[in-house]
Amino acid sequence: MSAPVRIACRVRPFINTESRDDSVEVLDNSSLSVVNPVDAGKRFRFNFTSVHNQDATQEQVFEADVRPLLPSVFTGHTLTIFAYGVTSSGKTHTMQGSATQPGIIPRVMEALFERKVNTRAKVSFELSYMEIYKDDVFDLMVATRGTKLPVREDGKGKVFVANLTETPIESTDEFDTHFIAACKGRSVAATNFNRESSRSHAILGIKVSVTENYPGAPTLTGKVNLVDLAGSENNKMTGNDSIRMAESAAINKSLSVLGQVVHALNQRASRIPYRDSKLTRILQDALGGSSISLLICNIAPGAKFKQDTLNTLNFASRTKEIENRPTVNQQAPAPAPAPAPLSSSGSRRSLGIGRPRASLATSASHGSLPISVSTSGIPGPSAGHSRRLSMGAVGTRHVSAGPTTTSMGVVGTSRIQPPKKGRRASSVGYGSQSRRSSVSSVNGSAGGEVIVGLTEEEMQARIANAVEAALAKREDELREKAREEVRLLEEERKRLEQEQKRLDDELKRQEEERKRREEEKKQQEEEERKRIQEEEERRRQEREILKQQEEEWQRRRAAEAEESHSGPPSYTSVAAASSHPANRTMDVEMATPSVRRHANLSLLTPRVDILDQSREPTDAEIAINMDYTTRKKVAKSLIKRARIYQQQNDLPTALQYYVKAQPYAADNLKLQHRIDKIREAIESGRPFAPSPPPEETSRYNCDSLAFRTMPTPSRKRGRMSALHEVTNSAVEDEDADMPGVDELGMKRRRSLEY
Repeated sequence: MSAPVRIACRVRPFINTESRDDSVEVLDNSSLSVVNPVDAGKRFRFNFTSVHNQDATQEQVFEADVRPLLPSVFTGHTLTIFAYGVTSSGKTHTMQGSATQPGIIPRVMEALFERKVNTRAKVSFELSYMEIYKDDVFDLMVATRGTKLPVREDGKGKVFVANLTETPIESTDEFDTHFIAACKGRSVAATNFNRESSRSHAILGIKVSVTENYPGAPTLTGKVNLVDLAGSENNKMTGNDSIRMAESAAINKSLSVLGQVVHALNQRASRIPYRDSKLTRILQDALGGSSISLLICNIAPGAKFKQDTLNTLNFASRTKEIENRPTVNQQAPAPAPAPAPLSSSGSRRSLGIGRPRASLATSASHGSLPISVSTSGIPGPSAGHSRRLSMGAVGTRHVSAGPTTTSMGVVGTSRIQPPKKGRRASSVGYGSQSRRSSVSSVNGSAGGEVIVGLTEEEMQARIANAVEAALAKREDELREKAREEVRLLEEERKRLEQEQKRLDDELKRQEEERKRREEEKKQQEEEERKRIQEEEERRRQEREILKQQEEEWQRRRAAEAEESHSGPPSYTSVAAASSHPANRTMDVEMATPSVRRHANLSLLTPRVDILDQSREPTDAEIAINMDYTTRKKVAKSLIKRARIYQQQNDLPTALQYYVKAQPYAADNLKLQHRIDKIREAIESGRPFAPSPPPEETSRYNCDSLAFRTMPTPSRKRGRMSALHEVTNSAVEDEDADMPGVDELGMKRRRSLEY
């Protein structure tokens, strides 16, 4: 019996952003018309099984088109329902729906469980869910997307997806749990028309097994395939990027092959291109096969979809011409173990196949034909031995106690003669094309002969059981392998997570180390900045002190000059001041200018002693009281600091340190030369360029910061001898042309010696 593909058409409502027009008009519950895209004044009319307008609800569509087909599933038929249409036409909404408006899929499951409750037969459901993405099949029932699944074909020509997960379900709640989790793995993306556009074809399979409650009842296996096809797309309108365009190309290609299959079926072509696409190969049973099919065409209204709408309706018109031949999928029950035939001694003997049949006379009355059976594919005691059993035609005759020879072979009491050489025997086994009615075994006995064999149905059941056992074993092996792969992947994932954690910890440690180093660097820079500020402050204070000392020195010089003009003090006060032990040291360099201006040196000397008592000691006075080694160290230190400021181009500060070092190296001509050059550079505002001084004999080397070789005085006269040399040098250099200087110098030296 043939059954055409049923067509249901559903027009979705307008979206708020779409302009309303009459491009699609529903005439009645079985016809509609659309405007001609070329000539707007003409319209095309289409007639289908049912047509639903924009106000139709999910329940109305289900009750009108889907529910009447569900009872066929419980009679062992396959039902395929697929939604077809352009993108954003409402296919996924029709199939899945929402929480408030459930679609066909949840309503089908609810109806199946209601039917299960109301039947006395044993009913079980198994759920599978897959998607076809870029012409590759993936299992959506697994937690993560696994490998691509191959499409196979069994011995009966049925197409199936190998290694596809089939999960038993016992309630609608359990179905919702599995279905919602599986939908999260489906490929969706946003386009200009749909925020969650399906990028793949999805096929939900529900296997229904029905077994009546009586011994030996066959199992009817029905199936519901609910297909949500991806919509055909126009990339100019959807605004797809490169990735979406590749997906769109795969979708349009599979839908194009689907149209070619429909066209070839309508043309009665010799070749139907099912294998050109995974989608058409999986849906082969629904298009021209043994399935009951329902195509739901989803229409998007509006002028911008008028060409796509016309294409969808033309496809539906061609599809409704396809006729399927639904068949019942029935699985025979496993046969009960057959008793062994009785031997001449009264015990049963078995050949491993079959069960006791009728007597020899009964077989002869039906005209038994010679047959040959290959038992290599049949489980039993003889399994694994590739031997053939052959028997000739046996008529009604008397049987002797010994072996009996027929025209086709020898039949003994415990042997079966193989077929003669050259005679062709028809074989029955796994994969054979000819399966005969029975296999007989003849055992001679005093009372007659007994034939033990299998009917064709029983042998097919045996073969089916063996195939199912082999497939189940193979499936268990594959599942075990898959579990092992999942375990290895889980271990690898954990290892990668640990490695990632280790890397994160290492990066964190490095970041903390970097921050610590930056903090240390900032702290060091801050300390260095503070040190430099303190050094600058110290230098400023030193300059202030030097400036104050210079001002004090000038003030004292001025006061001394004024007092020298006002008249000498009394002799008694001068003598008392000069007799004080603290006033015995006299700065010759301070007294020398006054000596030049006064002729009466005898009256000036006590005055100088009084002035020496009232002021702080100068560098020259300190240097006089030092030994040679100490003066050398002090001179080196001051010259080194002066050079530091000279290199920093701080000439005023460098000049101060050079001048300060001069009393400790009084006869160093190179030092004096450098002081003069720096003063000239400061006064002229030009940069200082050191030049070698004129070569003269000196005991000091200013450039090398080291003193030349100089004989060291003895410890007894070291300090006084050095002081005498400095004093003599100063007197000889400055007061050689003045009268009375030698006498003053000798007098001061004698006072210092005491």
